[in-house]
Amino acid sequence: MDLRWLTMVQTNTTGPCYAEFQNVSLVLNIKVIVTYKMEKRYLKIYELVPELDLGRFTLKLDGLYKENEDLTQAVNRVYNENWIELWNDVEPTVISSYGRRGAELLDKIFATISYDDMFVRN
Repeated sequence: MDLRWLTMVQTNTTGPCYAEFQNVSLVLNIKVIVTYKMEKRYLKIYELVPELDLGRFTLKLDGLYKENEDLTQAVNRVYNENWIELWNDVEPTVISSYGRRGAELLDKIFATISYDDMFVRN
């Protein structure tokens, strides 16, 4: 992670990061192409755009400043007290990452299960 935030805190670190999203509403806008195999329809995702409405975001970075654990705790506290500004900085990256990973996961499912078999017939 390389982040310059609020122009007063600069971090460049590696190590564990724990993020918690609270009161989340997630909408996935999916654009698909229908393909046919063995007389059944299958979906292929060509775009997935997540829309995330977030109530709260908390972050804990371990070992941010290995030589000074007090500074690490202080920076974590500042991040979490000012979470909206932090979220505004990282949101585009998070949304893009979720969009790519979500498309990969759904593509695997849609390649295995045909669209015709996803629903119960009358």
